[in-house]
Amino acid sequence: MNLELVSHSIQTTHFPGGGVVGAVRRSRKRLEIAERNHVLISGRGLNFPEVGWGRDFEIRLLLTLDDRAALRKFMRMLPKRFDGMRDFWGDYIWLIHEAFCESFDVRYSSLRFSQISHDQCTLFHSDNVLVRLFQTIRGLGTEYLLEDNLNRNGIGGGCNSKIDVKSNGIQRAKEKDILLMRGDKWVNKKGLVHRSPRIEELGLKRLYFCLDAVEDPTAKPYY
Repeated sequence: MNLELVSHSIQTTHFPGGGVVGAVRRSRKRLEIAERNHVLISGRGLNFPEVGWGRDFEIRLLLTLDDRAALRKFMRMLPKRFDGMRDFWGDYIWLIHEAFCESFDVRYSSLRFSQISHDQCTLFHSDNVLVRLFQTIRGLGTEYLLEDNLNRNGIGGGCNSKIDVKSNGIQRAKEKDILLMRGDKWVNKKGLVHRSPRIEELGLKRLYFCLDAVEDPTAKPYY
């Protein structure tokens, strides 16, 4: 699929404030507001090609702003069910990566593209990163807490009930939504407290990708 066509489709999809690429590009200004530690960009209206479920996988790559060929090679590692869609997903991820790096003034992002069928990070926590972009392509979205429903002293205690003040106050990103989460490396700010939804006992799967802003690619691990 042609990059310009994907760009036009994604950037002209109607959302409050413009397309998803433009919204990602403007996300830093919104995160710099003192009381805001996340930005949720609606995925309503995004038309993704249907990807069938299959075996789980996880592929990681350090992306730069000047080596798109590495991403093309990366897309060849995806399972066979992505045949015919590799260019689309490569083009889409590249557009989001460019906008993400531009917004946060970095030249690198670490990419993780995964399908999982097991529970992952189900305890509420915040990430040891500057900022993370997370999009659930298919499946249940990330769950998170707002500051007025959060006891930060309970983090690390191994029990979610010590962290969320009201269990009915848990926020949930929807399928296709883009969630930008401030991390603990954000200067003088607190990271978004979040968790992955429980899927294993329900027999569900999730397909997602995430990007972490990388300021120093030599300071491994950058994932």
